[in-house]
Amino acid sequence: MLRTTLVPVAVLLCIFVWGVTDTAPAAAATYHVMTTGSDGNPCSSSAPCRTITHGLSVLSAGDTLVIHEGTYAENNLQPPGGSSGSPVTVMGAPGETVTIQPTSNLNPGFELSQEKAFITLKNLKLDGNEFISYGIRIYAADVILDSIEIAYPRNQGVALYRSPEGTSQRATLRNLNVHHAGQGASGCNGTVSKPGYCHGVYMTSSDNVIDGGSYANNNGYGIQNYPAGDNTIIRNTKVFNNRGGMAMMYGSNRRVYNNVVFNNTVTVGIWIGDYNSLYYSNTVYGNTGDGGIQIDQGSAQVKNTISVNNSSNVQNNGGASVSSSITSGSVNFVNAGAGDFHLLASATNAIGQGTVLGSPYDTDLDGNPRSQGSAYDIGAYAFGSSAQLPPPLRLRVISTMP
Repeated sequence: MLRTTLVPVAVLLCIFVWGVTDTAPAAAATYHVMTTGSDGNPCSSSAPCRTITHGLSVLSAGDTLVIHEGTYAENNLQPPGGSSGSPVTVMGAPGETVTIQPTSNLNPGFELSQEKAFITLKNLKLDGNEFISYGIRIYAADVILDSIEIAYPRNQGVALYRSPEGTSQRATLRNLNVHHAGQGASGCNGTVSKPGYCHGVYMTSSDNVIDGGSYANNNGYGIQNYPAGDNTIIRNTKVFNNRGGMAMMYGSNRRVYNNVVFNNTVTVGIWIGDYNSLYYSNTVYGNTGDGGIQIDQGSAQVKNTISVNNSSNVQNNGGASVSSSITSGSVNFVNAGAGDFHLLASATNAIGQGTVLGSPYDTDLDGNPRSQGSAYDIGAYAFGSSAQLPPPLRLRVISTMP
């Protein structure tokens, strides 16, 4: 005879609740670091910890570490990895200046290792101070760097590596200010001291985006994608006063648009040697080394681009096509000497003389729409464009009309 055993409802409920609790992920937490804190504290907003290193040690996927105003003498910072939908975020507190400035131990400012992924760093300043080798050295995938200044690293400002070389990394670099890499008293030091090899950004991986920002006064290229890396997007940047502007070699399917590349002094403004790539609506000016644009191989398309006042404006030694562009004479800019390459009304050789390219090339460097008429303006800026102001914050109504 079949025996039936009744289990009390309370026991079933306990088993069910235990099962749910055992598998549910922990809620994301926010931790805090302050120069007045203590690493004996729980890193809460009311009891912050003292060092970034300790703050990183308490993070799990989905957590955020908020670093507050001050200078932190640390480097070799290694955040844990996150997961898809639950990144780890390390950020300077909004409206506060956070400077990472080590005083010893030659290491990268941040080191993101290959086994990690989904990490966001933002609102920080890394001051090399002769003790940062790389500003941020990244092997991890799915990384976002946002609104970070990197000054005076001995080697690269940002290095994007992935093993094997050329592997998809999917890093996004947004509004960075990377300057004076390899320009400190110690010079340009990689494995050996070698001027010209300390770049603002150096990439050997694929599927990365550089969006906005400034790359200046580096003892190498402002941005280099070499010797591998496909599907790179570089847009809305200013690259100037480096030994070289951009080097884009031995890759494919790159899109480089709305950039201003000027006053680079030793090599070339834009060095093109890739395949099936698009170079649209760039302004290349005043590069005094090997010239403005140098094409050595590949099958790139250069359109709606200004390249003037360089030691040579275009050297096309490869299979690229150059069309709807200005590569001789002059263009009337607002103030090229001050780095303002907006078009004057008298720039009739640029206004309305380009090809309509469609999305995503239908906005300019300032984020303003290009003409929707029969032709675009040539260069990084559409005529009449000016930087868009952010929406006002904290509006308060003080009176209303009856």
